[in-house]
Amino acid sequence: MDIFEVEFPFHRPRRGPFPWKPGSRMMTCLAEFQSHLEADGMGRMLLNRVSVHKPGTYPERTFYTRTWVDPDGNEFGKPDLKITASYRFKRLCSGYGRLFRLSTQDHYYGLPAMKIPWLCSECVCDVDVEDDDATV
Repeated sequence: MDIFEVEFPFHRPRRGPFPWKPGSRMMTCLAEFQSHLEADGMGRMLLNRVSVHKPGTYPERTFYTRTWVDPDGNEFGKPDLKITASYRFKRLCSGYGRLFRLSTQDHYYGLPAMKIPWLCSECVCDVDVEDDDATV
């Protein structure tokens, strides 16, 4: 059994004293009609690969379990056995697949660094919307 540890964004619901939830939330900047994904903290996703099987002519399958560790260090998640194609399991192990930013910082995470001139100036302080050479 192999254990893979992946950094993963977490957010807190805006209403009520609810616990951390894995993932990010959509934030909309009404001033410039733009939106982006935002997270409140970074936690971890723990993937425990149980076994790998190749059923005949079908794609290789990976059996695994998943647990979460929130930014406060609390571990949670169902102990259910999950099944997916091995290529998708490799994508899960590579991290969060969407561009997002932490609510306390101005730079982005989740995808390789790239030019993002379309982000609104209200959401990212160091990006000038008029400048086509702006980098994040």
